[in-house]
Amino acid sequence: MHIFSLEIENDDFDNAEFVSAPERSIEFEQHLESWLENNPWILVQRGDILWIGKQANVRIEDRTIFPDLLGVDAEGNLIIVELKRGRTPRDTVAQLLDYATWTDGVSDAQIREVAKTYFEDQIELKGQSFDEAFKTAFETENVPTLNRSLRLYIVAGKISEWVLKVCKFLRNSHNMDVSCVAVSMFETETQNVIIGVETKLGDRNSVTLIPTQNRRRQDNTLRWEVVWEAILRLTDGNPSSEFKTEEVKTAVLEERSDFNKNTISGSIHSFRQSRYIVLGAVQQLSDRDTDVEFTAENILQVISEDPPDFNQLRIRRMIDIFCQFGIPQILSS
Repeated sequence: MHIFSLEIENDDFDNAEFVSAPERSIEFEQHLESWLENNPWILVQRGDILWIGKQANVRIEDRTIFPDLLGVDAEGNLIIVELKRGRTPRDTVAQLLDYATWTDGVSDAQIREVAKTYFEDQIELKGQSFDEAFKTAFETENVPTLNRSLRLYIVAGKISEWVLKVCKFLRNSHNMDVSCVAVSMFETETQNVIIGVETKLGDRNSVTLIPTQNRRRQDNTLRWEVVWEAILRLTDGNPSSEFKTEEVKTAVLEERSDFNKNTISGSIHSFRQSRYIVLGAVQQLSDRDTDVEFTAENILQVISEDPPDFNQLRIRRMIDIFCQFGIPQILSS
């Protein structure tokens, strides 16, 4: 696949120039795992994911296996993602079958224990039980029976023909929910990075191109900012007010019908996570000094003492939202 970006000046599309974007290698261990954690909608078209494990060590007979990402969907089904650098080797399928064997006998208690370990390293989830996190993630009052079904994903730079053939056999002849996703990274001469996501087998057999620096509306607003603006309209500008996910989705889709619900869900999650981080810093400042001045610089200083693994642009935007609304009002509400 040859990818180009368009260089457009003064909205003159007719005279736009094509800029070649050669393919680059992706450091899967360093980047892709985190990208999928933060943007599960890249993989999953059917609903959202609550991640409960990353490189979790689970036992199968006398061996320990390490699924790259482990999650659950709104129905309580387990989701396992296996990442591979470059082309998928033949033993990838054997690994998937190992994971399937483990899930066949795993109990609800074991799933909750894996989740507890993972949550301890997640700022927003730390201290929560599995049930609490599940109800919040999927906005439900009940937690369904877990592990009634299994969804498996292979994600790699290239999906080999052999692996694709075997996965098709497992999917068609044995009713296993297996998806194969190829991820490529391209970079233009102007350093605009583009991610290509192609589902070779599974939910959507199509190509999705995600420019990492250019997903903007014509008015230069990023997609997540559109969602955040909708949230603030629903909450009268108060970032600490609660809101319903479906109300936000409805509001955004009325304005932007080209958005999909998974994209909106990811942006809602980032709003809540940013709010949690900033509110924690504000409360720390309040505990230290009752006469503290709640400036953006002071809040950012507290956060930088133990910096979270999260998008700094969104953190700064959330700090601005807190300051604009009035932090004393937020603390007293």
